[in-house]
Amino acid sequence: MSCQESEYRDEHGKCTPCRKCMSGQELSKDCGYGSGGDAQCVACPPRKFKDSWGHHGCKPCLSCTLINRVQKSNCTATANAVCGECLPGFYRKARLSGQLDWECIPCTKQTPSSEP
Repeated sequence: MSCQESEYRDEHGKCTPCRKCMSGQELSKDCGYGSGGDAQCVACPPRKFKDSWGHHGCKPCLSCTLINRVQKSNCTATANAVCGECLPGFYRKARLSGQLDWECIPCTKQTPSSEP
């Protein structure tokens, strides 16, 4: 019998749910498919966050400067960074679907005046 994605095999050979960690923490090693029973909860490493309870790992923080946006709040162990408007000299391009792209693009002489 094989264990599920979020189970480890305990000392009796029984599949047991992986330990769950609170926000801001992840397991010290991968747990699932039968291994990782000795994993402990540890703090998210720098520039990573986890905003919910569970056995999943911390995720990389959003870098507002990489997408040419103003940073409204910093990333913490329990919350991702929040990006604001485009930096001066950049704009958000609208896709055909009407959705605005997340990344801001540099303004040029060819930038259509319809783009804010």
